[in-house]
Order: sequence, then structure tokens, then C-alpha cells
Amino acid sequence: MRKKEGKYLDFIDYEVLEKYRNFGGIRVEDVFLITSNGAQILGNRLPTSATEIEEFMISHKRL
Repeated sequence: MRKKEGKYLDFIDYEVLEKYRNFGGIRVEDVFLITSNGAQILGNRLPTSATEIEEFMISHKRL
């Protein structure tokens, strides 16, 4: 709809965006232990920001 309206053309490359139309996304989950004394993450905290994910992928040679 935004493309048809000509909106955000300075910010969005609609042709590139179209390539990702059927991409379902990424789900990142941490596992928490919650008790009456508080909560803690079990295991290592997963990267959540784009920068953290890119750094993780590069450091593990997956990008």
C-alpha cells in the first residue's frame, strides 16, 4: 500500500523489500528460571539487536 502511495521513497527501496516478502522472520528466545527470589537467564544470553546478531554470525563464520 505504501509503495502504491509513493510513501517513504527516500527511506525504503521497495524493489529490495519485495525480495523478502515471503521471509517469515527470526525468533530469538532465551530460557529463564523464575522463582519467588527473582529471575535469571539459563545459559548464555542470545544476541537480540541487529548489530549483536551480525557480530555473532561473523564471529562464528556464518555470514
